[in-house]
Amino acid sequence: MSTTTEYGADEPRVAATTGGRGEETLRVALALAVSAGLTFVFTALSTRLLGARDGADFLAGVFALSFVVTAAGPLGGTVARSSAIQRALGTSHEAVGLHRAVARMAAAASAIAAGLLFVAFGFLREPGAIDPAPLAFRATMAATGALLVGLTVLRGLLRGLARFRAFNEGLLLESGVRLLSGLVLVALLRTASAGVVGYLLGGSAALLVGWRRVAPSIPRASRAREGAESTLAFVAPMMVMALAHATGQNLDVLVVRGFAAPEEAAAYGVAAVLAQLGTLVLTPFGTTLLPRAAALHARDDASPGDWNGLLLHHVGWYVAATLPLVVVFGSGGTWLVSAIFGPEFAQGGRLLLPVTLSIVLGGCAMLVTQCLAAEGRFGFLVPYCAGPLAAFAWILVRTPSPYEVAWSLCVAKIVTCAFLLAIFARRERNVRPSTASVAGSRADDLGPQASGTGRTGMDA
Repeated sequence: MSTTTEYGADEPRVAATTGGRGEETLRVALALAVSAGLTFVFTALSTRLLGARDGADFLAGVFALSFVVTAAGPLGGTVARSSAIQRALGTSHEAVGLHRAVARMAAAASAIAAGLLFVAFGFLREPGAIDPAPLAFRATMAATGALLVGLTVLRGLLRGLARFRAFNEGLLLESGVRLLSGLVLVALLRTASAGVVGYLLGGSAALLVGWRRVAPSIPRASRAREGAESTLAFVAPMMVMALAHATGQNLDVLVVRGFAAPEEAAAYGVAAVLAQLGTLVLTPFGTTLLPRAAALHARDDASPGDWNGLLLHHVGWYVAATLPLVVVFGSGGTWLVSAIFGPEFAQGGRLLLPVTLSIVLGGCAMLVTQCLAAEGRFGFLVPYCAGPLAAFAWILVRTPSPYEVAWSLCVAKIVTCAFLLAIFARRERNVRPSTASVAGSRADDLGPQASGTGRTGMDA
């Protein structure tokens, strides 16, 4: 849906949302960094306590939950996109009301996620091999997946309404409860189920507190019925986009777990956990890029330079921020893995470089798709989906080594990025500024971006 025609008369208020957000970005980035750090500590310590065999099952569960959260991202993204525009136009109550319409889809997605997780982990290995109580593990995975879908939608609403304080508080609460409760349970029970329960308890705490912060402002009768259909039409292609992203960033851990020995799968899993630091760097950019791009799209006078600046700023800073990770992981991967997870996981050090590169390349592709999706144009989905699907088709047919899996995904994502950038460049040639003063006025609107201190923009 193009917002240019519908909201063009209120451009000044939309424009006011594109600048002066440096402090806000810093707070979001800090909360995300602390939350991800606590999550990393929990995952590393739990894996070390569980050992290679049970640790491999726990890591498979962690990345399965990450897949669910990423795939559910469009539900939160739809709320974020709509509420960002409505907030810019001074009608935030309508965006909040839209939450009711999305809630039904979230409920359906939660049920689907729960069913898929319960069934999938029943076939991952032979009965009884996941942990001493396989049914308990599968039931815990199902409940946690369903809960995280709801939490994803709630966070989308908080993002779009710019309630980043509540957003940040939820992140910190979730990771803190997960760390404290999960470690105690893992230390006592030494099962993969115990680790997943930590995710369940942390997500429950964040959902309850976040809902209490938002619920008072939700109208008793929805005020967004008129625009609900056109807004929810945004979900279907976004779901396809999110599934492609989730596949490329998470499914490799599950695939390797399916055909490799537990020790090899555990080594790949710990490499993927460390590589997720690249996702930590990406999250502040991806969290707010879509609402910013949507607000920019709502202006009739957006020029190619505005779009190029927005995308290059985010991608450029993301690549610069992840470069130290690539260098460190490439030069000292084995030592890092051994020091953090233990000597039995040391072979994961050889996998660290290609897995990290794969994560970073996937992040770059995701940032490009955020700009394209903000306009409601989804022709890019064909190459975006084809890349990871082709890579995994080759992997499933050939069943290569974990090392070859990682590098094959890197190649697929390089090709995907090239196609996406070509599509972005082509659509830029079709964008024409409506006034001769666009360049000057836009420099003021996007001033913080040029200095790198502006708001620099995730899905579980």
